[in-house]
Amino acid sequence: MSQALDRAGIFRCRITDYGLNEAKSGAVAIYMKAIIEEAFVDGEWEDWKSYDVETEGYLYIVKKDETLNTSLIEAVMRGTGWNGNFASIVDGTWQPTPCQISCDANEYNGQTSYRISWVDDWNREPKGGATNVAPDKVKALNAKYGSQFRALAGKRQPAAPSNGGPKTPPARTAPPANVTRELATTAANEAVATGDMPF
Repeated sequence: MSQALDRAGIFRCRITDYGLNEAKSGAVAIYMKAIIEEAFVDGEWEDWKSYDVETEGYLYIVKKDETLNTSLIEAVMRGTGWNGNFASIVDGTWQPTPCQISCDANEYNGQTSYRISWVDDWNREPKGGATNVAPDKVKALNAKYGSQFRALAGKRQPAAPSNGGPKTPPARTAPPANVTRELATTAANEAVATGDMPF
């Protein structure tokens, strides 16, 4: 039995399941489930095939205001070979190519899961937060928004220090992670039902 992903990061994967999901708000998402093959650790790709780790996520390609999430759509097309045909998702004829994904922590009802938040091409070089903003633009941004950002920062408590590096991926014989696929799916469905989705 596959283990749930237990950390945020950048991974290479195979998509093992997918579907089309419409929220009550009218937002439309591509649901993806993926098995992790490699993890980007300390600037190198690390083989994770033997760990049998999986994750899932809802990629909102149409927002609740009915506008397209263009950058994400382009990333899904570039990364997975999707041709933009909704029918290929529904009828199962889409054959996603192996791709690179970013996964982030998702907090819901006191539980944390790590879900797909972005898709890209398998061979894309992870940038790790590369900056493309010129110094004069940085000054202009600070002048325009700095006081608002400082006010927000003043309301936040400092985060607790991290206790060491990332955990070792679970072996095949390890017990299931405390956040199961069923719990993560239930949390996502509850969020859709209550209209508590970001798009």
